[in-house]
Amino acid sequence: MPASGRLVFDEVVRAVFVHHSADPNDYGPGDAAEIVREIQYDSMHRRGWDDIGYHFLVDRYGTVYEGRSGALDIHRVVAGSHAAGFNRETVGIAVIGTCTDVPAPEPALDAVARLAAWRLAACGTRPDSSAVLTSHNTESLYRQGTRHVFRAISGHRDAYCTQCPGDALYSQLPDITRRAAFYWSRPISSA
Repeated sequence: MPASGRLVFDEVVRAVFVHHSADPNDYGPGDAAEIVREIQYDSMHRRGWDDIGYHFLVDRYGTVYEGRSGALDIHRVVAGSHAAGFNRETVGIAVIGTCTDVPAPEPALDAVARLAAWRLAACGTRPDSSAVLTSHNTESLYRQGTRHVFRAISGHRDAYCTQCPGDALYSQLPDITRRAAFYWSRPISSA
């Protein structure tokens, strides 16, 4: 999202794109907040965005961080800068670390699944469904105006020419989807 100062909101979340932040994996429980601040600084001062591109970040211990201000608004979603061409009607969730050869740890997987279920449930989108999204620019894998069917929980590489979220985390997406579908079907108090 350009540094326009004008936030754009959508009323519905049709899909979640899972990312990894490509940071080192050897951080401790007290280090993740500083990593999030560094990602925010990079997003705002080097890239010129309004905020972090991801709506949420999850550390390897399962702690969830709000990335993009306004991401917690359950009645609408602020557009992100996480999946060029498909930032509208989607939420970006990044696992802090590099998941190219190393899978995301169990607590992170569960946190991503719960978070995806929560955001998708607010709009009635099942985590194990699919969503038709329209590319809104020429930076994605699909020309502007192209409609494409994505899984409701997809990897960044499904929309953009990238290896994100890494081969290891990408192979974990079916597990995240199964968990999210379980949490989606349960009342919030039991999730």
